Amino acid sequence: MKLETNVDLTLYNGLSLSAKARYFALVDSIESLFEAVELSKSKKTPVHILGGGTNTIWGSKRIEKFVLKMELSGFEILSETRDFVTVKISAGENWDQCVKKSVEMGFSGIEALSAIPGTAGATPVQNIGAYGKEISQALISLSALDIETMRERVLKNSDCKFRYRDSIFKTTQGKRFIITSITVRLSKLPPPIPNYHIVQDFFLQRKNKNPTLSEIREAVVAIRASRLPDPSIVPNCGSFFKNPIIDRDLATNLCKRFPTMPRYPDKSGIKIPAGWLIEKAGLRGKTIGRFSTYPKNALVLTSPTKKAVIKDLEYAKNVIISQVKEKFGVELEIEPEIVK
Repeated sequence: MKLETNVDLTLYNGLSLSAKARYFALVDSIESLFEAVELSKSKKTPVHILGGGTNTIWGSKRIEKFVLKMELSGFEILSETRDFVTVKISAGENWDQCVKKSVEMGFSGIEALSAIPGTAGATPVQNIGAYGKEISQALISLSALDIETMRERVLKNSDCKFRYRDSIFKTTQGKRFIITSITVRLSKLPPPIPNYHIVQDFFLQRKNKNPTLSEIREAVVAIRASRLPDPSIVPNCGSFFKNPIIDRDLATNLCKRFPTMPRYPDKSGIKIPAGWLIEKAGLRGKTIGRFSTYPKNALVLTSPTKKAVIKDLEYAKNVIISQVKEKFGVELEIEPEIVK
């Protein structure tokens, strides 16, 4: 493991906010991970695990942490039956490449999560989801280093406390775990079309009732490309706000005021698309300081000038939250993690 200091982190976050890490190291083995964590303890500096950085926002110019760039690699079939297969994926693997590989091998279950940037180890943290699917539906277990005991542990799906865009790993309790691999159960059976209107409309328009696994992945990739800017060209974090889940009474009142408001049943209430709320608040495609909402998808915040700083982001975020709150009585929450 090579320890570096004062490392530029601009390329390690979706919005290209400039920052420097006090300490930085690449982790490409379990041994180097142990070494790095021990070193961070000796320097009394907290660890921050960095995957692809697409869901990370640097909240200050100098990050007083030991930033560990996860590069553990591996894709292994653990077991296989006639209908199912269990696959172990190391935390540093590019997530979309893992989905692509699974599809090429004829394994379904994560194809709806195609084209989501980042690494495999980051997927449980956010409980990533798209088009009616979440990683929690495929994940059996994961391996992690417990930095308090310095022992490796296996956490079952139920241990992760998955919720919509949430997990134990976003809590103070869960910060003790550094995910080193995930294990997912995938299917060899013919896949259904994801139960999500955009994807179903895609195949309905093409009169394709039984698309192949590859066709489903291709559709998801195409749909995402039509709705989300390429972060390598236009800095963004993808969906910046979570879709709020509101109580049924508020949903009923809003439906009276806005009869066309899309809504989806959820075990905790009614889920409303945040992009719709932002658009109806008159903010789609609008510039707010040094940030803009994406014209094709109001849920996405972009940094066109690449000169924005965290104060610019805080301003844009607060304007959007306040205007949506004023119009609908719904308070939005952000998806990415702000790291200081």
